[in-house]
Amino acid sequence: MKKVYFLTFLTFFLIHTNVYSYEYERSFISWGTNFDIRINSDIPENDLDDITQNILEILEDLNKKFNSYDKSSEISKLNLTKKKEEKISKELFDIINISKNYHNKTMGYFDITIGAITEQFSFEKNNEKTELLKNNKFIKNCTGWDKIELKFENSSVMKKSDCLKFDLGGLAEGYAIKKIIEFLEFYKIEDAIINFGGNISTLSKKNKWLIKILEPRVEYKIYDEIELNNLSISVSSKYSKTVVDNGISYSHIFNPVKKKLLIKKNISVSVISDDPVYCDVMSTTLITMGKEKMLKTIKLNDIKAIVLESAENEASVIYDFRKLDR
Repeated sequence: MKKVYFLTFLTFFLIHTNVYSYEYERSFISWGTNFDIRINSDIPENDLDDITQNILEILEDLNKKFNSYDKSSEISKLNLTKKKEEKISKELFDIINISKNYHNKTMGYFDITIGAITEQFSFEKNNEKTELLKNNKFIKNCTGWDKIELKFENSSVMKKSDCLKFDLGGLAEGYAIKKIIEFLEFYKIEDAIINFGGNISTLSKKNKWLIKILEPRVEYKIYDEIELNNLSISVSSKYSKTVVDNGISYSHIFNPVKKKLLIKKNISVSVISDDPVYCDVMSTTLITMGKEKMLKTIKLNDIKAIVLESAENEASVIYDFRKLDR
C-alpha cells in the first residue's frame, strides 16, 4: 500500500521519560513505506520482539486485504469484479463502510471510489496527464457512491459499474495504526510511538513525545514543534507528485467534487486528533480543497490543523489551530 506523503514533514523525539527497563526501537518497510515503532516498557525485550512480530502479522494481513498495488489482494479482486454481489472480509467491509460515512460527512471530498482515476498515476516517476482524466464520461461512469450498494447482513458489496474501483490510500494507514494501538493497549503498553508512512500515533503515560513539523520544501527546515501525547497526526501534501498537461504542472491530488486535478503547490496539511483514522481521512480531505473551502471546513468542524505553504525560500502559515483566532 502506498500513499504519497512528503515524508520528511515529521520527526519525533522523546522529551521526558520516567526510567523504564527497556527503550525498544524497531524499523522496517511495510506496504512499501517506512514503519517505525518505539516502546518504553518494563516488559522483557524478548516479549517485545514477540509483540513486534504480531504487529508485522497484523500489517501483512491488512496488506493482503487493502493493497490495490498487489493484484492478488482482496481489494484488487473486488476492483475487477463485474456487476454482481461480492462477499468480502470483515475488515474490508468495515473500512469501506467507514469511508462511506466520511464521504457523507465531508460533502463528497473524501472519496475512495476514484480508484479508476488514481490508478492512472505512476508513483515511481512524474507522468503526463492521461486522456482518461479529461474524459468526463469515464469519470462519471467509473466513480461515485451511487454505483455501490453495501449489504450489512452478509458483509457484501454490489458494484453497479464494471469500471468502478476503490482506492483506500486515504485511510488505510490510519486504520492499520488504530488496530496496532489497540493491540498495544491490550498488552498493557502505556508509552509508545508509531510512525507509519507520515502518520504518527502515540501512547503516553510517563513519557511525553515531541513532534517536529517541517516546512513543505525540499531542504530540511523546521516550522515548529508540538507535543503529541495520546494523539495522532497525519500529513498530506500537494508537493510529492507531478502530472503535466500542456506545460502546466498539476498535483497528483484529484478533487472528487469538482472532478479535476489540482494545480501543484507546495502545501502541506497536518491534522491532529485522538483517532488516527480521522487524522488520515481529514488530511486527505482538506488537501483536495482550495484554500477558502479548506479554511471554512477547518473552522466549521473545529479541526486541529496546521496548513503551510512554501514559495521560493519562504514559508507562510495558512492556518495553525494553536496560533490563529478561530
